[in-house]
Amino acid sequence: MTPAHVHPGPAGPGPAELVVGAAVLLVTVGYLAAAGRLRRRGDSWPLARDGSFAAGGLGMAWATVGDPWGGPFTQHVVRHLVVAMVAPLLFVAAHPLTLALRALAPGGVRRRLVAVAHSGAVALVLFPPLAAVLDVGGLWLLYRTELFAATAHRPLLHSAVQVHMAAAGLLFTFAVCGLDPVRRRWSLCVRGATVLAAGTAHAVLARTLYSRPPPGTAFTTADLRLGAQWMYYGGDLAEAGLAVLMGVAWYAGAGRARARRRRRGCEDEVVDRPSRGTRRPSQDSRNRRGIMNTTARPPLDGPTRQKRLVIYLNDHLAGATAGVELARRMAQEHHGSPHGETLESLRKEISQDRQALVRLLADLDVPVRRYKTYGAWLGEKAARLKPNGRLLRRSGLALLVELEALRLGAQGKASLWRGLLAASAQDSRLDADRLEELLRRAVGQIKTLDSLHARVATTLLFPTTRREPASTRTAETSSST
Repeated sequence: MTPAHVHPGPAGPGPAELVVGAAVLLVTVGYLAAAGRLRRRGDSWPLARDGSFAAGGLGMAWATVGDPWGGPFTQHVVRHLVVAMVAPLLFVAAHPLTLALRALAPGGVRRRLVAVAHSGAVALVLFPPLAAVLDVGGLWLLYRTELFAATAHRPLLHSAVQVHMAAAGLLFTFAVCGLDPVRRRWSLCVRGATVLAAGTAHAVLARTLYSRPPPGTAFTTADLRLGAQWMYYGGDLAEAGLAVLMGVAWYAGAGRARARRRRRGCEDEVVDRPSRGTRRPSQDSRNRRGIMNTTARPPLDGPTRQKRLVIYLNDHLAGATAGVELARRMAQEHHGSPHGETLESLRKEISQDRQALVRLLADLDVPVRRYKTYGAWLGEKAARLKPNGRLLRRSGLALLVELEALRLGAQGKASLWRGLLAASAQDSRLDADRLEELLRRAVGQIKTLDSLHARVATTLLFPTTRREPASTRTAETSSST
């Protein structure tokens, strides 16, 4: 028995949707009023944040009570993107908690808000992996069970699902962006890895919906595929916006920290004034440090040589990790093909090069930054989601793109060995003979990849049609005559 055509929710906005839309608009008006109060008393508050919050409020209100374009499933997906991804991003970018703490007068309400923001329960739900499970895990539960079909004839359940999507999306965005003051702000590594994992899970879910509708529904093929494409590409754009917001926040935070270090350094220096003599740090400052420093300290800008070496070599180790994973997958997928032996040989050499780099880090007393290697490993897995002309199956174009990625990695690796070889005359820990061997192998890999890339590109992009010999065509013409 074929299931009936199921709409994503009741026709038209119900009472619950109208209440949610009105509440969102009311909160938006309250935000703008609080920002105006700050400016009237002489405090600064960027207008861009007002615009961001207002856009988020209007977008969520439209998605809640409006009627998006497309078929039933496409409409639902557009609502999901706006309510659970785009609007929360605009809300969080406006720093709502910071505005509330600055706008509220000192008193019980403000103290309670600070207590809630610094409570253990809030710190738990703002743990980025947990917030991701509540957000993306809820979507898997909705679309891969009969819960989605049940929302069509149960208005309360439909409203509850909509509220959960909005709350979970807002919680996840707030947790990974880390813009407002809370009890604990997790490191950029944890938040970035969470965004990457959540984006991968969201993309995989969109791929499954492209071919299989939610259980208990029977959407048209065109509607289902269009909605899945909106979920796939729209989710990528929203996650890119998250990454940009996180990067901007990190850059601004690093700049503020650098400015604070400079101010502290200036306070500790001796300041000579022609008319007043020499002004030294205060007695309180001397008591805190115990020793009076009367000489100017060296500048704190710029990492030391060892720090630069740690960053540089760990970046290359992360790239080598991704290269090993990519080469292993290519060798497995093309085993038995005309390129199989070449790819297997490249896989072995790339793996040996990574092992040599790990030994080099140990020789130079450089610690391995595991988060970089884990991030590179996850990044290689996420790169497999690139469609290359097909959404659910791999295309021939994938091999061409992956060969270009390996070629870039081999070129970077050759630059690494070449740079270390040049520095081996100044550091006895660097084995010049071993580095020359690694450099020759990297150059050989580049040549092999160039040759393989040329063959694959010719076969895939410019296939030649076989022409019949002239004698055969003449014989055929004669016989026909």
